[in-house]
Amino acid sequence: MASIKQRNNGKWQARIRRPGYPEDSRTFVTEKDAKAWARAREAEMDRGIYLPRSASEKTTINDLLDRWKEVELPSKRAKSHFASCINSLRESRALGRGTRALATISSADASALSSELLAAGLSPSTVRKVLFFAATLVDYGIQNHGIVLQGNPFRLVKRPKEPKNRSRRLVGDEEKRMFDAAAMTKQHVQLTALLRVGIETGARLGELLALEWNELDLKKRVMTLRGREVDGERQLKNGDDHRLTPLSPAAAAAFKSLPRPIAGGRVFSAWKRSDSFSKQMQRIVTGAGMTDFKFHDLRHEFASRMAPQVPMQVLMKLLGDKSPAMVGRYYNQTIDDVAELAKSLYG
Repeated sequence: MASIKQRNNGKWQARIRRPGYPEDSRTFVTEKDAKAWARAREAEMDRGIYLPRSASEKTTINDLLDRWKEVELPSKRAKSHFASCINSLRESRALGRGTRALATISSADASALSSELLAAGLSPSTVRKVLFFAATLVDYGIQNHGIVLQGNPFRLVKRPKEPKNRSRRLVGDEEKRMFDAAAMTKQHVQLTALLRVGIETGARLGELLALEWNELDLKKRVMTLRGREVDGERQLKNGDDHRLTPLSPAAAAAFKSLPRPIAGGRVFSAWKRSDSFSKQMQRIVTGAGMTDFKFHDLRHEFASRMAPQVPMQVLMKLLGDKSPAMVGRYYNQTIDDVAELAKSLYG
């Protein structure tokens, strides 16, 4: 039987005590809302579909993120990936910037989150990862913090389709035009070197922007990539703490062309983050008369040039990719390749 009482602060508290069910209560501004809530809960008990929602009504997305970050994040490898997902949920308008209680979030809200992230310029692949993390986060709350929901809203939403792998490469004289456009900018010294290193090593933009002078051995022509700092720890996208990358003569020459501060620090200090460089890259692409070209396409260019020369396992190490599927697309066999294989196998 439900009891409705007015508290000293003027609000109304509804409390339900029924044998076989946990005690349930909630406070409302008006008596009408308190009675309506109590009737709805008792009706669920009568029909045998009641679920205790106390924890889910009190716990917000931010609350659950704080708990997950404290307990689960330290054991995760790819901390930069999780940090990005956490920020996406905390900043989402669809989720009230993380202040929405879990009990109030529906699959429609999850769909709104997806649309919001896509509108902000995130790729479908990245949005899929954020939605998967959100679903995992809610599962964590259900399994560890007494969260009770009729369904995980982030598992019910339709995720954007995984896009086809980009295949954009430099064609014709685009490489020359790109470097000519870079030479016309204020940051032409660092910019030209960054583009050259990108083509020659296949390193990610974020990895290169985080690169420090003490991580270069130009005598041995080796670069140590460590990625950017997340929660006090530098880490690469794949979760590794570093990756050793050989430097071609052209890449080494690009680094030697840069002035080296006595104090050291970041090599490409003209840009703090990838997003600030992306605007610069777009201006270069436009100035060079190119279309639909991104810095990350230099990584594809490098891989495409290297694939005919090295085994897949070697290219995986050079790129820092742990999935053969990510690298296998660079090994496109032609009819002549298969014919040559047949000769070597069967004579």
